[in-house]
Amino acid sequence: MLDDLKNIDDFYSLLEKIEPTSDDLGKIPYRVDYLLNLIDNPDILKAETDCLKFKTEDGKLLPLHNYHDDKGNEVIIPNIRDFNDEIFNYIKDRQEKTNNIALKAKYGHILWHSKKDFEALKITIDSYLALTDLFAEKDKNEPDEHYGLSAIESFINAFSLSLPTKYNFEVVKNKTIELIYNYFPQSSSFHLLRVKLVELMVENKKHFEQKDFKGLQKICWEMALTYNGINFTTDFFNLGHKIDLITGKQTYEWDKAKAEYFEKLMKEAEASDNNLNAPTFCKEALDIYIKMNNKEKIAELEEKYTFLAQSQRLSTFETKPVDITESVNHYRSIANDFSYEQIIKF
Repeated sequence: MLDDLKNIDDFYSLLEKIEPTSDDLGKIPYRVDYLLNLIDNPDILKAETDCLKFKTEDGKLLPLHNYHDDKGNEVIIPNIRDFNDEIFNYIKDRQEKTNNIALKAKYGHILWHSKKDFEALKITIDSYLALTDLFAEKDKNEPDEHYGLSAIESFINAFSLSLPTKYNFEVVKNKTIELIYNYFPQSSSFHLLRVKLVELMVENKKHFEQKDFKGLQKICWEMALTYNGINFTTDFFNLGHKIDLITGKQTYEWDKAKAEYFEKLMKEAEASDNNLNAPTFCKEALDIYIKMNNKEKIAELEEKYTFLAQSQRLSTFETKPVDITESVNHYRSIANDFSYEQIIKF
């Protein structure tokens, strides 16, 4: 399909045919360089491909690459400072003409970031919400393909742009709660989606009502008890505790459950061949019991921690000797090719 492109109109037609949920849009910029020599205005094509290279994250517009070259100069690709009014007008026109909602979102995000174009922003937020639904549907049909990650990314962009501007924020708030309660549980991104969106609510609690948090403690409790990895488990325990503080009502014994979880991990580590993490888990549990002033558990785990820590220090590790003579000689020969001044520069 790319080989058939002869002019910029062919390029536009190609972009319209690409599914908004496909990652092909991100690949296009690297496969159409040959068109630069075939069209009347190569600057327009470069601007178009630069738009596709920008990343969007938490409502922010980010370059694909940002680093310093060998001379210490900052290199930004793409660089929004390279865009002039002609290019911004072109992007505005493209957002209005395209039917691809992924492109509408990207064009508008650039216009809001650079020109504070509120009309473009409204289209962008609505497009991110539509993308969320499209990715969610794809995720439901193909739950192992990680479309849920893109659904999360699209929605957080919508939320992060809607909150400070107040455009459609009531819709976005309701969508937050709807996704938390109704998202497809078989998705490989289910735990992450719930963590991220509950975090959004907790971090922006003043923009939600008390009733919006009702029932979230139960979700956090049930999700934590699935024990789907240490990060998710502790995140849900912590979020549930924070929601209790927001609502002023204690629903579950969050600290006790988290301490018992770390004790569980400690015992599993002790029983495994590699028990290096056992002291760490013991210390985590101990710190929580100290916070709770549970004197019985404090005494028990202080003794346990001392034993585990001493066991770690007394352990010996044996490895087969490795002969590094060949490597040393190789790098010594390389070093001999450099002057003293060149070596100092490293």
